Amino acid sequence: MNIVLLALIYVVGSVLLSLAGLAIVRRVVGPARLQPHHDVAGFIFAILGVIYAVLLAFVVIVVWEQFEGAGEKVMKEANTIATMYRVAHAFPTPIERKIKGELHEYSEVVISQEWPAMANGGESTRAEEIISELYETMDSVEPSTVHESDVYMEMTAQLNEFSAERRERLLASRDGLPDVLWMVLYFGAFTTIAFTYFFGPENYTAQALMVAMLSATIGMVLFLIAAIDRPFTGDLKVQPEAFHHVVSSMTNIDARDKLNPVTAEREWTLPTKPSHVFATSAHHPSTAPHS
Repeated sequence: MNIVLLALIYVVGSVLLSLAGLAIVRRVVGPARLQPHHDVAGFIFAILGVIYAVLLAFVVIVVWEQFEGAGEKVMKEANTIATMYRVAHAFPTPIERKIKGELHEYSEVVISQEWPAMANGGESTRAEEIISELYETMDSVEPSTVHESDVYMEMTAQLNEFSAERRERLLASRDGLPDVLWMVLYFGAFTTIAFTYFFGPENYTAQALMVAMLSATIGMVLFLIAAIDRPFTGDLKVQPEAFHHVVSSMTNIDARDKLNPVTAEREWTLPTKPSHVFATSAHHPSTAPHS
């Protein structure tokens, strides 16, 4: 939903409903019947206001931490991709090109396909396929020296971390406040605003202004919670800037490698063996022979 429309619904809607309720109460009850109860109503209203204020503050902190946490997950995933792209340079040239091509395609797919899908809690099947292809690519290489084994293990660890970070990002896109908590928030807003109707000052305009300001403040806080409740949904959401930066970095690295005359075809021992996707980071390359 458009963020301006959402703000109007919460803020303007709260003000209009609260003023309509005040007008009805003032007409039906009248200030004279309410004034004798100001002391008791004021004491209860103070307690109620503190309870609801603490609840609002707690929820705002929770959703804000979730929002920031989602952004951090995106940055970690993008940083891992960038690291893998650089480590790929140590592999045989055919493998390097394949890994880099898969990482580049994955980043583009996340930006163009998976990001819009996450707005509805979805994901890209192509992104999942590319991760499987990366595992297959790594499984097609068997290092034969200690240095090659170290590089292989580092890339495998990065790949497992990268896969886990994507799952965490997808789970974060589906997180949100439970419906029961939203019911508590709305009920608390209703009772807090409705309690102001138990006061009956002679000046109706002054009371209307106080009620309008209170309801607008509550509406604004509820709007903030609704706007950032789901980190990848709506106008106020986590953007794929980290992935845009990674794609740009990949392009710059490739351009620099093309201009580097030292860059040459690199080869490892590439034995023929059946390719399969290893499930966990426990998959180890064969140990290098000791000299």
